[in-house]
Amino acid sequence: VHGGKKLIMEQLAKSFRIKNASIGRMMKDVQMYKKEVQDETAKLSKMREGGFDSYQLRQQEQVLRESEMMVPDSLRRLNEMLEDLIADVEGESDNLQLIENPEYIKSKAIIQEAQSFLETQNTQ
Repeated sequence: VHGGKKLIMEQLAKSFRIKNASIGRMMKDVQMYKKEVQDETAKLSKMREGGFDSYQLRQQEQVLRESEMMVPDSLRRLNEMLEDLIADVEGESDNLQLIENPEYIKSKAIIQEAQSFLETQNTQ
């Protein structure tokens, strides 16, 4: 029976590790997409000033629109991932073996980091 419990603990820790990494990656993606929107906006402005033809401008506008769509989509996915991790952390809060696991502890820190990150995104 002890071997089975150990395996379950390892699986839970692995699940937390994957979710922690996914949330970290998604926060980076949001920042990357926001920077991409800034870069593409600047490029479009330069193209307008440079007298590019309407076809090229429309193409660049489309690139910008696609980049702009990725920001809210990434924020939505980050929110979903965060809600999932919060539910898992709360669901295992009475698991005395797991709450001392480094991945579980890291999950609690990731939750706070992601919540702060989302607050800053909502004010921009």
